[in-house]
Amino acid sequence: MFYLLLLPLICSVVFLAVYVKEPRTLWLGASFVATLGVSLLCAMIYIFSIENRLQGVGILVLGVIGFLAIVWLMSSPFILLLFLSFNGIRLIKREGLSFRNLLLIGSAVLLFVHPFVSRLLLESIGDSKLLRIMYETSDLLILYLLLIVSAYTISSILNTFYLRKIKEDYIIVLGSGLNGDQITPLLASRINKGIQVYRKNPGSKLIMSGGKGADELIAEGEAMCRYAIQQGIKSEDILVENQSRNTRENILFSKQLIPAGASFCLVTNRYHLFRALLLAKELALPCRGYGAKTKLYFSMNAFIREIVGYLQLKKKQHLLAMLILTVGYIAIRVVMIYMLHIDVIGKKLRLVTSSWAEKVSLRSFS
Repeated sequence: MFYLLLLPLICSVVFLAVYVKEPRTLWLGASFVATLGVSLLCAMIYIFSIENRLQGVGILVLGVIGFLAIVWLMSSPFILLLFLSFNGIRLIKREGLSFRNLLLIGSAVLLFVHPFVSRLLLESIGDSKLLRIMYETSDLLILYLLLIVSAYTISSILNTFYLRKIKEDYIIVLGSGLNGDQITPLLASRINKGIQVYRKNPGSKLIMSGGKGADELIAEGEAMCRYAIQQGIKSEDILVENQSRNTRENILFSKQLIPAGASFCLVTNRYHLFRALLLAKELALPCRGYGAKTKLYFSMNAFIREIVGYLQLKKKQHLLAMLILTVGYIAIRVVMIYMLHIDVIGKKLRLVTSSWAEKVSLRSFS
């Protein structure tokens, strides 16, 4: 039973190593899921191995745990469906009907219709081996995307927690759009979070980052600076970056205002934080991130956009991975069909040979 302790321990060490060395990666979420999954699997194996020694209360506890696990597995898709639908409707009521606000409802619809469409497709395939392989391959690719989404989500959550505190010299607050020349509630939440981090790091400076959009009267960075001063921050503790047009430029242009060797962090909304950290990693800039709270219904919809943005950012890598999965799976299935075909032919040959030998034997006897 030593391996039941060793396997979870190895997974935990890998997870902690990733967490400490470089948490800005999907491997953080993947290693966390692996640790949790292996630990649960080993716990189940251990419980089943001592099942015959359990009596009374032990059997009752085991039964309750098993029942709750089954209920959770069966109900979780329905809970997720209701959760997405409720927040999607709430978002449309609060923010208005638009394509970008339909992502939650769209996800709920896909989750609802997929089992029915999948069953209809499976029934229409019939005995066609080619169509069955295509169907299985599409399911494999969907599973791959679901795993990526899961790893991204868990990594995003874990990147809001840090094992140790460090001194931040500069706090970069990322812009998010203005209403004319006025700060929106979304942007105000980012600035307020930046001010909170600033006050926890005496001697630090704020960098307000954001250029001027087509429908904006002034640059975001300037409006953000004005808002921060209204909140009691000294103007000499604020630097303004007013040329950036996107998150990548926010980070890159703001870094140019920071002296070499000084530490810095990023501040944005929680749903946007992980992708911002991934962009900083791509630019080879070590930093942490701090996320501002956002209304749940808005965050969920925006988080789906962030995942799409991540897939767009890493599309070459993921397309290559999906191509390898597709080619590999098709190759395995073709080999399996070929081996099955050879086995069937072999059985027929043995049957024919046996029949022929029997006839020859009867003729010889007569």
